[in-house]
Parts: sequence; structure tokens; C-alpha cells
Amino acid sequence: MTTSSRTGIVLSMLAALAVSTSSAAAGTVKLSTVAAKAYPVAAANGPANQYDTDNRITLACKGKATALMAGWSGALAPVDVVTSQLVYKSPTLSVSLRRPMTAGTFRAVALCARGPLKAQQKIGPSGDNSSVSCGARQLAIGLPISNGPYWAQPVASKPQGLRGWVNSEGKYGRAAVICVAAGAFAKAQLVRQSATFSAGARTATVAAACTGGRRPISWGFEAGTLDQNIWRSVESSATMTAPFIAASKARGRSGWALTFATPDGAGARSATDIAIHLTCAIPR
Repeated sequence: MTTSSRTGIVLSMLAALAVSTSSAAAGTVKLSTVAAKAYPVAAANGPANQYDTDNRITLACKGKATALMAGWSGALAPVDVVTSQLVYKSPTLSVSLRRPMTAGTFRAVALCARGPLKAQQKIGPSGDNSSVSCGARQLAIGLPISNGPYWAQPVASKPQGLRGWVNSEGKYGRAAVICVAAGAFAKAQLVRQSATFSAGARTATVAAACTGGRRPISWGFEAGTLDQNIWRSVESSATMTAPFIAASKARGRSGWALTFATPDGAGARSATDIAIHLTCAIPR
């Protein structure tokens, strides 16, 4: 073999390696976060508009990334729905909040993922214990609130295995998920952590952490009732017995925490159970 032939083979191999490396890099999933502008929330000016709808915050990721998981903090404002706009061909999330009892600032954030997710939205039928499932080669990213905050019974919105979701927010609740390619993430795992909402407290926090280098990519929850802290609407038959999620936010790189608040804003007159569910994985 001549020197020029060997040189040509080496150059061809280097070119093939460059293409392979480029394809691998293009196939990786990268996670990032985006924060919406801080939103000032006015307080209810009387019983008639406590927990009235206030605004919808849209979370748009940079570039071509898809918003997968929403969080929030600040004012003790209940969230009534977290929705994906994938059904409208938009990779954004929306968080709709309700007016709190005291004024404050609402800060919403989203976990964004860029790469070959093949993301699509699926919604189950309405009704208590609504469920929905992704395909065999997909992973379910839960949209945890669809019918808040008027929970008049123990409530849960949580994973049903790695491919499904179940929602018990009442007859108008609907299990909803973003289904992504299972191959976009490695070592997917479910984590659950429970805590007690103690008597006398106005809020309670429950946190969980992923292990083995995994990161939270989805969260769900459970909450019992505070039967002596019932909130009742003065204009309708709406009631709230279960505590609502006042904050949902990251704890470092591997953890996530939910803070629940009493329905009536007073100290809890009894104790109840709360829990957080995490779907943890490593982006490929």
C-alpha cells in the first residue's frame, strides 16, 4: 500500500469519526432552567374574591428546548392548573394561579430539556382516579395539577409506574402527561417521601432527593384533608379541605420540595399526611 493510500484511509477514518462524534453530540439531552418575570400578586380584598383567578404565567425555554416541569414560590398563591402547550405545537408550560389572602410576588420556573425528546402531550378522561399512559418506549412527565385548588377530599396526582399517571383531583380532574422518548434519559427511577402537616402550622414542607447522579424531571404529590380548616366560597358551593401547594422548587441539583398551606390561612387544627413523588433520571 502506498503512502498516499494510507493517508487517504486515515483521513477517511477521521472524517467518519468526526461525523459520528457530531451525531452523538447532537443526540444528547441537555437540561436547563428558565424563570418567568416576578409577578406581583394582589391580595383578596374580601371574602368574595379569595382565591379568584389572577393570571396565567407562561414559561418559554430558550432555543428549541421543551418545558417539562414547572415550579413556583413566593406568595402563598394556589395554582389551579399546570398545562403544556404541546398540543398547540408550542413547547411551553403555563401555570395559572389564584389570588392569595395576602399580597406578594409569585415566581415561576421551568425545567427545560433540549434534544431528541420526541415529546407529545397525552390527557386522560376527566373523573376521579383519572389515568393516562405513555407508550412502551416512552417515559411519563406528569402535569401535576389540572383541577386545583378546590380539593374537598384527600387528593393525589402521581406517577403510575414510569409510563403512567393517575389523578384524583375530583370529577373534573384529568391525568395529564408529557410523554418523552425513554431513550432520552437513563436509569429512570421513582422516589416518594412523606411528611406530616403538623397541628398549629400554617405551612408544611416535604422534600425528596434523587440518587446516583439522577436529577428530578417530574414531580407529583399526595395530601390528606384538614377537616377543621375548611375554606368555603361565599359565592358558590366551592370548598377546599386539603392543603394546597404554595411552593414547588428545587433543592440543589438532585432534590425537590413542595410546601403546602392550609386552605383557610389559619394554623392547622389537626394533622394530616403529605407526600412528594419524583421521577428521577440522567439525561443521555
